[in-house]
Amino acid sequence: MRWRRTWRCLRIETWNVLSLYRPGASNILKQEMEKVQMDLVALQVIRWLGNGTLEKKNCVIFYSCNPVKHVFGVGFYVNSRFLSNILRFEPVNDRLFWITVRGKFRNHSIINAHAPTEDKDDEEKDKFYLELETVYSQCPRHDIKMVL
Repeated sequence: MRWRRTWRCLRIETWNVLSLYRPGASNILKQEMEKVQMDLVALQVIRWLGNGTLEKKNCVIFYSCNPVKHVFGVGFYVNSRFLSNILRFEPVNDRLFWITVRGKFRNHSIINAHAPTEDKDDEEKDKFYLELETVYSQCPRHDIKMVL
């Protein structure tokens, strides 16, 4: 008799949702993610206020948004069956969020980055990339690092 192992792959996606500030938008997001069976989705332009977590029936949304205005905002949708693999989550600002996921051989440091567009001034872009470099360097050395 031969033993066979089946390995489950981590399913990651990134999605610019344009806004979860509209009524019912987080429920629509949850329904769409259940259709495609994603474990972890990096979300951009959430447009909520502050940092935190939103717990739904079968998922959790970790987010980091502007504390005063409904602009930008990044975060992660995490399916409940995958939640036990989240080791750490670090909201940085309304353009950067970092999450650490348990892996089979190495952990994964995943950075959700919503970069400024070309029409922004050079100072704002330089500030963003300096912050991104700082977050990237804070990730544990032996982790698999991903920037989404």
